[in-house]
Amino acid sequence: MKRHSTIATVATWGAIAITAISSIPKAETAVIPNSSGSDFDRAVTFIFDVEGGQSDHPDDFGGRTNMGITEGLAAKYGLTPDEITKEKATEIYYQSYWLAAGCNELDWPISLACLNTSVHSGVGKAKEFNQMIGDGSPSAEARAYAQRQEDEYRAIAADDPSQLVFLQGWLNRSSDLKARINP
Repeated sequence: MKRHSTIATVATWGAIAITAISSIPKAETAVIPNSSGSDFDRAVTFIFDVEGGQSDHPDDFGGRTNMGITEGLAAKYGLTPDEITKEKATEIYYQSYWLAAGCNELDWPISLACLNTSVHSGVGKAKEFNQMIGDGSPSAEARAYAQRQEDEYRAIAADDPSQLVFLQGWLNRSSDLKARINP
């Protein structure tokens, strides 16, 4: 079983995107696995299924995004959100989320839950959750990971009522993730 040992990055919800963005160097070229059916390929397919297009909701802590990629992270790749294509998004997901959070070092479907958390809540949150992975089966650990993410969604909405507008969408995403973990 692949394992990932890392020091957790502790950040508040509003600072997660900033923490993740400031620690990511601009990538010129990504080496992305091109074998269909790789864990990354399967995980990124899920991300494209749950991430929308462009968004700029005034209450969204992520600010202006496209496919879940913030304006600040897009700038690290020399792009604006308007210029993010599916191909570029795949490169960004791989470099700045999959590798940065250590998802590549985890068994499937834990790696799927890791990428989902990394994209949706930040690399720091994914690394924090990675520290909580136990010795259960990969499916059981992935379900626990997804439940931690769902609990996080509920806590964010409880702590900041401006985030209630997003809660149902987050819970739908969590439900979709759990269904993908347990086909």
